[in-house]
Amino acid sequence: MTEFNTRLVHGPAQNDNQTGAVNVPIYTSTTYRYPKIGAPVQYDYGRSGNPTRQYLEDQLAALEHGTRGFALSSGMAAIHTALAIFKAGDHIIVGDQIYGGTFRLLNQFFKHWGLSATPVDTRDPAAIERAIQPNTKAVYFEPVTNPLLQVTPIAAVAKVAKKHHL
Repeated sequence: MTEFNTRLVHGPAQNDNQTGAVNVPIYTSTTYRYPKIGAPVQYDYGRSGNPTRQYLEDQLAALEHGTRGFALSSGMAAIHTALAIFKAGDHIIVGDQIYGGTFRLLNQFFKHWGLSATPVDTRDPAAIERAIQPNTKAVYFEPVTNPLLQVTPIAAVAKVAKKHHL
């Protein structure tokens, strides 16, 4: 835990500001200046990125030993982003107790893209294995469901997923 805590406190250096501040400031700007018309800039509008969010994303990547981290404005934005990596013809297994917004996103949006999903009780690893098809790419589930508070053991799902290269 010590190594994680150290990385948590001492994240990747951004060296963004002109003040010499040790910590990355919270940038609230929504728009950014262009040095000249058409010039490439790193940040142009707050929703597409800012130095504060960039620091958070870099810190998440470092903590998870990843190459990139992503910070989004809502849980649904994160879920949409994760599901958008799949293509037409792909299949995913989903927990049968998922957030209603996720259910609607899958069935009213991604279904039209050709992404198919099979709901299963993800607390049962055998049920997950039975639902695997040749085109299955992933298992999507909520470790603790709302409102029923059913708990799915993450390690058990990960074991099945790794076994089948999901």
